[in-house]
Amino acid sequence: MMGGILLLWGLKMFNRTLSYSSYVLSYQVEKQQYNVSVLTRIISVNGTDLFMTMVNIGPRDSKAQPVADIVFFTNKTNLAEHYRLLGKVLNEVRKGDETGWVWNKAKNELSYLSRVVEREMGEYNVEGYAAATTMDIDACGACKVLFEVACAVGCGVGMATLCILAGLTTGVGGIACAAIAAAVCWAIGEYGCDSGAGYVCTQIGYC
Repeated sequence: MMGGILLLWGLKMFNRTLSYSSYVLSYQVEKQQYNVSVLTRIISVNGTDLFMTMVNIGPRDSKAQPVADIVFFTNKTNLAEHYRLLGKVLNEVRKGDETGWVWNKAKNELSYLSRVVEREMGEYNVEGYAAATTMDIDACGACKVLFEVACAVGCGVGMATLCILAGLTTGVGGIACAAIAAAVCWAIGEYGCDSGAGYVCTQIGYC
């Protein structure tokens, strides 16, 4: 059975010359055999939309090997189709792996998310350009995800909320998510969001 925790958080800003909105959509599934979390940042500037999605796949399988893929979509798609195509691409790329079964699970979860967006979130099912990254989550990956979420919504929402929005409600590599989030928020205060996730997470020792 498909389905997990789906959250949406965002902000809008307007003035005479600029219309800007940024949303973070977080979807998390925890099953006996695997965890999948999807984090999408939806950015709209003066009518142009961009989706940036990170998919974290955690098979509970001793044979699993760390992987990372980057997927770019050259044509515009709506958000629902973005998830549907991303699932197909990931499944095709990794179907020959020993743990290829988990990519099929990820495809199914992304297809489910696509249907939810299409049927129940029409306001956010906009058309735009997209890019996506996938990886097995570790402390470094968690730090980067938390950085993106914190810069999008602010640390004022609290560490627990940041972890939920990032789809990281459990510990990562033996480290509590809230501890990583607290370090990330401190680092953002010191270095700022413009420094980038890689730099900040290296400075605080997670990458």
